[in-house]
Amino acid sequence: SGHGEAASPRWGSGAHFSYSASAAQLATRVVRLSLRHPRLGVLPDSDLGACEVRLSEVASGPIKYDLPVLDAAGAPRGRLVFTVRMIQKCMLAVTVPWAKATMRSLQRHTSVASQEAAHRERAFSLSAALTME
Repeated sequence: SGHGEAASPRWGSGAHFSYSASAAQLATRVVRLSLRHPRLGVLPDSDLGACEVRLSEVASGPIKYDLPVLDAAGAPRGRLVFTVRMIQKCMLAVTVPWAKATMRSLQRHTSVASQEAAHRERAFSLSAALTME
């Protein structure tokens, strides 16, 4: 079950939630989308039906789905068209075993600090950022 807006999205709107699972869990779990029609007054909401999609399928694509909505007896009640995207977040360490830093020629250095740095022989640190989409 979702939380906040993810538990009860409205037509034409978006919702998101966080979920943590192993690859084996993704293969055996599903997202179940239950459709309900709210009634006014004291009458209970009416269940229109539900559809399911495996989390492993969501993880690998496609992002657009057109699924049959089935009632409790398994009879078709309509279709639900939606898009969903799963984003994987993980810790990633990149090791650079060897890097060479070359300073520009002294004629290009304009500040005293830059000229002094060009004459030093020391270890340098290298920082990098990686973005994957």
